[in-house]
Amino acid sequence: MQVRWICLAGLLVALAGTGAPAGDQPQWGQRFSRNQVSPETGLPDTFDVQKGLNVKWVAPLGDQSYCTPIVADGRVYIGTNNERPRDPNHRGDRAVLMCLDERDGHLLWQLVVPKLSADLDDPYLDWPKVGHSSEPTVEGDRVYTLTNRGEVVCLDVHGFSNGNDGPYTDEAKHMAPRGQPPVDPGPTDADIVWLCDLRAEAGIRTHDQVHGSILVDGDLLYVNSCNGVDDTHRKIRTPDAPSLVVIDIPKEER
Repeated sequence: MQVRWICLAGLLVALAGTGAPAGDQPQWGQRFSRNQVSPETGLPDTFDVQKGLNVKWVAPLGDQSYCTPIVADGRVYIGTNNERPRDPNHRGDRAVLMCLDERDGHLLWQLVVPKLSADLDDPYLDWPKVGHSSEPTVEGDRVYTLTNRGEVVCLDVHGFSNGNDGPYTDEAKHMAPRGQPPVDPGPTDADIVWLCDLRAEAGIRTHDQVHGSILVDGDLLYVNSCNGVDDTHRKIRTPDAPSLVVIDIPKEER
Protein backbone atom coordinates (compact mmCIF):
# COMPACT_ATOMS: atom_id res chain seq x y z
CA MET A 1 0.00 0.00 0.00
CA GLN A 2 1.40 3.39 -0.98
CA VAL A 3 0.37 6.42 1.04
CA ARG A 4 0.94 10.11 0.30
CA TRP A 5 -0.34 13.22 2.05
CA ILE A 6 -2.09 16.39 0.93
CA CYS A 7 -3.15 19.34 3.11
CA LEU A 8 -6.58 20.71 2.23
CA ALA A 9 -8.30 23.52 4.14
CA GLY A 10 -7.29 22.34 7.58
CA LEU A 11 -7.22 18.61 6.80
CA LEU A 12 -4.34 16.20 6.39
CA VAL A 13 -5.44 13.68 3.77
CA ALA A 14 -3.66 10.34 3.37
CA LEU A 15 -4.01 9.16 -0.22
CA ALA A 16 -3.95 5.39 -0.67
CA GLY A 17 -2.88 3.52 -3.78
CA THR A 18 -1.49 0.17 -4.79
CA GLY A 19 2.09 -1.05 -4.94
CA ALA A 20 5.04 -1.32 -2.56
CA PRO A 21 5.22 0.69 0.68
CA ALA A 22 6.12 4.31 0.06
CA GLY A 23 9.51 5.54 1.22
CA ASP A 24 9.94 7.81 4.19
CA GLN A 25 10.59 11.52 3.87
CA PRO A 26 12.38 12.34 7.15
CA GLN A 27 13.17 15.93 6.18
CA TRP A 28 11.87 18.63 3.85
CA GLY A 29 12.30 17.62 0.20
CA GLN A 30 13.79 14.41 -1.09
CA ARG A 31 16.91 13.73 0.96
CA PHE A 32 19.13 12.75 -1.98
CA SER A 33 17.55 14.77 -4.78
CA ARG A 34 18.25 18.46 -5.34
CA ASN A 35 15.26 18.92 -7.64
CA GLN A 36 12.91 17.06 -5.25
CA VAL A 37 11.57 14.73 -7.94
CA SER A 38 9.83 11.80 -6.29
CA PRO A 39 10.55 8.26 -7.56
CA GLU A 40 7.10 7.03 -6.44
CA THR A 41 4.87 5.33 -9.00
CA GLY A 42 1.32 4.04 -9.05
CA LEU A 43 -0.13 6.93 -7.07
CA PRO A 44 -3.81 7.85 -7.56
CA ASP A 45 -4.49 10.74 -9.93
CA THR A 46 -7.89 11.52 -8.39
CA PHE A 47 -9.37 11.50 -4.91
CA ASP A 48 -12.53 12.56 -3.14
CA VAL A 49 -12.45 13.26 0.60
CA GLN A 50 -16.24 13.27 0.98
CA LYS A 51 -16.72 9.93 -0.78
CA GLY A 52 -13.54 8.39 0.56
CA LEU A 53 -12.24 7.67 -2.96
CA ASN A 54 -8.52 6.80 -2.77
CA VAL A 55 -8.40 8.20 0.77
CA LYS A 56 -6.95 6.04 3.55
CA TRP A 57 -7.64 8.48 6.40
CA VAL A 58 -8.26 12.15 7.16
CA ALA A 59 -6.94 14.06 10.19
CA PRO A 60 -8.27 17.55 11.10
CA LEU A 61 -5.68 20.29 11.55
CA GLY A 62 -6.13 23.88 12.71
CA ASP A 63 -7.54 26.50 10.35
CA GLN A 64 -4.09 27.60 9.13
CA SER A 65 -1.29 25.19 8.17
CA TYR A 66 1.88 26.20 6.33
CA CYS A 67 4.01 23.11 6.96
CA THR A 68 4.84 20.21 4.63
CA PRO A 69 4.18 16.76 6.15
CA ILE A 70 7.28 14.81 7.17
CA VAL A 71 7.11 11.01 7.30
CA ALA A 72 9.50 8.75 9.21
CA ASP A 73 9.30 5.33 10.88
CA GLY A 74 5.50 5.08 10.91
CA ARG A 75 4.89 8.64 12.09
CA VAL A 76 3.63 11.74 10.24
CA TYR A 77 4.68 15.19 11.48
CA ILE A 78 2.70 18.28 10.49
CA GLY A 79 2.61 21.85 11.81
CA THR A 80 -0.59 23.82 12.33
CA ASN A 81 -2.28 26.23 14.75
CA ASN A 82 -4.52 25.50 17.74
CA GLU A 83 -7.89 26.63 16.38
CA ARG A 84 -9.09 23.03 16.70
CA PRO A 85 -7.60 22.02 20.06
CA ARG A 86 -6.77 18.34 20.54
CA ASP A 87 -6.26 18.69 24.29
CA PRO A 88 -8.47 20.71 26.70
CA ASN A 89 -5.32 21.64 28.64
CA HIS A 90 -4.15 23.67 25.64
CA ARG A 91 -6.57 26.44 24.73
CA GLY A 92 -6.00 29.70 22.90
CA ASP A 93 -3.57 30.81 20.21
CA ARG A 94 -0.67 28.33 20.07
CA ALA A 95 1.70 26.86 17.53
CA VAL A 96 1.34 23.09 17.28
CA LEU A 97 3.53 20.37 15.79
CA MET A 98 1.48 17.19 15.58
CA CYS A 99 2.87 13.66 15.46
CA LEU A 100 0.31 11.28 13.94
CA ASP A 101 0.26 7.52 13.50
CA GLU A 102 0.91 6.74 9.83
CA ARG A 103 -1.51 3.80 9.91
CA ASP A 104 -4.71 5.63 10.82
CA GLY A 105 -3.86 9.29 11.52
CA HIS A 106 -4.57 9.29 15.26
CA LEU A 107 -2.63 11.72 17.44
CA LEU A 108 0.42 10.26 19.15
CA TRP A 109 1.69 13.53 20.67
CA GLN A 110 1.96 17.24 19.97
CA LEU A 111 4.40 20.06 20.69
CA VAL A 112 2.30 23.01 21.89
CA VAL A 113 4.11 26.36 22.10
CA PRO A 114 2.62 29.68 23.28
CA LYS A 115 2.84 32.65 20.96
CA LEU A 116 5.89 34.86 21.40
CA SER A 117 3.84 37.90 20.37
CA ALA A 118 1.51 37.41 23.33
CA ASP A 119 4.46 37.45 25.74
CA LEU A 120 6.15 40.53 24.27
CA ASP A 121 3.09 42.47 23.05
CA ASP A 122 4.40 42.66 19.47
CA PRO A 123 2.36 40.79 16.83
CA TYR A 124 5.17 41.08 14.26
CA LEU A 125 7.39 38.73 16.27
CA ASP A 126 4.95 35.81 15.93
CA TRP A 127 1.87 36.65 13.87
CA PRO A 128 -1.46 35.71 15.49
CA LYS A 129 -3.12 32.46 14.42
CA VAL A 130 -0.09 31.35 12.40
CA GLY A 131 0.95 28.01 13.81
CA HIS A 132 4.09 25.90 13.67
CA SER A 133 5.52 26.45 10.18
CA SER A 134 8.93 24.73 10.19
CA GLU A 135 9.25 21.24 8.74
CA PRO A 136 11.00 18.98 11.26
CA THR A 137 13.97 16.74 10.50
CA VAL A 138 13.89 13.20 11.91
CA GLU A 139 17.11 11.35 12.67
CA GLY A 140 16.80 8.05 14.52
CA ASP A 141 14.67 8.58 17.65
CA ARG A 142 15.10 12.37 17.61
CA VAL A 143 13.11 15.13 15.93
CA TYR A 144 14.77 18.51 15.29
CA THR A 145 12.74 21.60 14.51
CA LEU A 146 12.39 25.37 14.93
CA THR A 147 9.56 26.67 17.10
CA ASN A 148 7.57 29.85 16.54
CA ARG A 149 9.59 31.41 19.38
CA GLY A 150 12.91 31.09 17.54
CA GLU A 151 14.02 28.01 19.47
CA VAL A 152 15.82 24.97 18.11
CA VAL A 153 14.37 21.95 19.90
CA CYS A 154 15.31 18.30 19.97
CA LEU A 155 12.28 16.09 20.63
CA ASP A 156 11.85 12.42 21.51
CA VAL A 157 9.94 10.66 18.71
CA HIS A 158 7.94 8.82 21.40
CA GLY A 159 6.75 11.96 23.20
CA PHE A 160 5.90 11.50 26.89
CA SER A 161 4.69 7.94 26.33
CA ASN A 162 8.08 6.66 27.53
CA GLY A 163 8.62 9.31 30.21
CA ASN A 164 10.74 12.45 30.28
CA ASP A 165 14.11 11.73 28.67
CA GLY A 166 15.73 15.00 29.75
CA PRO A 167 18.09 16.70 30.26
CA TYR A 168 15.42 19.36 29.58
CA THR A 169 12.67 19.01 32.18
CA ASP A 170 10.81 22.36 32.02
CA GLU A 171 8.08 21.29 29.58
CA ALA A 172 5.35 22.36 32.03
CA LYS A 173 6.67 25.91 32.12
CA HIS A 174 7.44 25.97 28.40
CA MET A 175 3.82 25.17 27.48
CA ALA A 176 2.40 28.03 29.59
CA PRO A 177 2.12 31.63 28.35
CA ARG A 178 3.78 34.31 30.43
CA GLY A 179 1.97 34.96 33.68
CA GLN A 180 0.01 31.69 33.60
CA PRO A 181 0.63 28.59 35.75
CA PRO A 182 2.64 25.66 34.33
CA VAL A 183 0.77 23.01 32.36
CA ASP A 184 1.53 19.51 33.60
CA PRO A 185 2.58 17.36 30.61
CA GLY A 186 0.20 14.60 29.60
CA PRO A 187 0.71 11.44 27.54
CA THR A 188 0.07 13.30 24.26
CA ASP A 189 2.53 16.13 24.93
CA ALA A 190 5.97 16.41 23.36
CA ASP A 191 9.09 15.49 25.28
CA ILE A 192 11.75 18.18 24.75
CA VAL A 193 15.20 16.59 25.07
CA TRP A 194 17.12 19.84 24.75
CA LEU A 195 16.46 23.40 23.62
CA CYS A 196 18.54 26.29 22.20
CA ASP A 197 16.87 29.73 22.25
CA LEU A 198 18.29 31.65 19.27
CA ARG A 199 16.87 34.90 20.61
CA ALA A 200 18.99 34.57 23.74
CA GLU A 201 21.99 32.74 22.25
CA ALA A 202 22.32 34.49 18.88
CA GLY A 203 20.40 37.75 19.35
CA ILE A 204 17.88 37.16 16.58
CA ARG A 205 14.53 38.93 16.27
CA THR A 206 11.87 37.04 14.36
CA HIS A 207 9.28 38.50 11.99
CA ASP A 208 5.74 37.18 11.37
CA GLN A 209 6.74 33.52 11.74
CA VAL A 210 9.75 31.24 11.97
CA HIS A 211 10.17 28.93 8.98
CA GLY A 212 13.23 26.80 8.41
CA SER A 213 14.28 23.21 7.77
CA ILE A 214 17.24 21.93 9.80
CA LEU A 215 20.05 20.04 8.07
CA VAL A 216 21.75 17.31 10.10
CA ASP A 217 25.34 16.48 9.15
CA GLY A 218 27.03 14.15 11.58
CA ASP A 219 27.20 15.87 14.96
CA LEU A 220 26.15 19.27 13.61
CA LEU A 221 22.83 20.99 12.95
CA TYR A 222 22.72 23.71 10.28
CA VAL A 223 19.90 26.14 11.03
CA ASN A 224 18.45 29.17 9.23
CA SER A 225 18.23 31.64 12.13
CA CYS A 226 15.10 33.34 10.72
CA ASN A 227 16.35 36.78 11.79
CA GLY A 228 13.81 39.24 10.42
CA VAL A 229 12.82 42.79 9.62
CA ASP A 230 10.88 45.24 11.78
CA ASP A 231 7.22 46.23 11.46
CA THR A 232 8.05 48.67 8.63
CA HIS A 233 9.57 45.86 6.53
CA ARG A 234 12.46 48.24 5.77
CA LYS A 235 14.92 47.63 8.56
CA ILE A 236 16.42 44.54 10.15
CA ARG A 237 15.82 44.68 13.88
CA THR A 238 19.18 43.11 14.77
CA PRO A 239 21.48 43.49 11.73
CA ASP A 240 24.47 41.94 13.50
CA ALA A 241 22.64 38.71 14.31
CA PRO A 242 23.61 35.67 12.18
CA SER A 243 21.54 34.29 9.31
CA LEU A 244 23.04 30.80 9.66
CA VAL A 245 23.67 29.04 12.96
CA VAL A 246 25.55 25.76 13.43
CA ILE A 247 24.77 23.83 16.61
CA ASP A 248 26.88 21.02 18.04
CA ILE A 249 24.64 18.13 19.10
CA PRO A 250 25.29 17.38 22.80
CA LYS A 251 27.66 14.43 23.27
CA GLU A 252 25.09 12.42 25.21
CA GLU A 253 22.75 12.65 22.20
CA ARG A 254 25.20 11.46 19.55
